[in-house]
Amino acid sequence: MVAWWDDRRAQAWRGGDVGALQELYLPGSRAGAADVAALRAYVSAGVALTGWQTARRAVTEVRRTSDRLVVDVRVQQRDTRARLAAVRDGEQRTLPASAPRDLRLSLDWAWPLGGWAVQEVREVRPIAGAGSLSVRR
Repeated sequence: MVAWWDDRRAQAWRGGDVGALQELYLPGSRAGAADVAALRAYVSAGVALTGWQTARRAVTEVRRTSDRLVVDVRVQQRDTRARLAAVRDGEQRTLPASAPRDLRLSLDWAWPLGGWAVQEVREVRPIAGAGSLSVRR
């Protein structure tokens, strides 16, 4: 489930698709508002992320009901290719990988939105046994 959601998020970022990104979050989600604002800033600056990849490791289910899923996950944004159209048409740069982060995702079943949508994302203590990260394709 986390891989499905994260793959859709990566597609939205790669395509600069703010609407598709908004659909992954519940209305009023602060995490969603921050993610959408960041994508809008990239799009406004003419930056297209063409190689967005997130490594996921140590996904642990914390709680599940029929309409809520809470998971802890270690993520790391891998090196990402960026096309900087606003600087020079088509110029390519590589943005560095981020440090690994341990997050707790709270997702709610939101049928009008087409499936699971994120309500909250927050940092948590390091996940025991997470080990090294690798890109999942």
